[in-house]
Amino acid sequence: MFSWLSTQISGYPETLNLKMYAHVQELGLRPYFRLEKTDHPLSREYHEGISAERVKEIMTERLRDNE
Repeated sequence: MFSWLSTQISGYPETLNLKMYAHVQELGLRPYFRLEKTDHPLSREYHEGISAERVKEIMTERLRDNE
């Protein structure tokens, strides 16, 4: 079903209200979520993959925030 991302994800431009789809599965299985394909960086990384360099950048930022 159609839905909206309802949170801001740090390290990305505004993510609140990105269009997405929630896929409900059979009882006992978690739903999964799929971002609509757009030019937003989070959507591009979701659909096209994320580089090792980008993962390193995100993790370095998170570690710095926890110091």
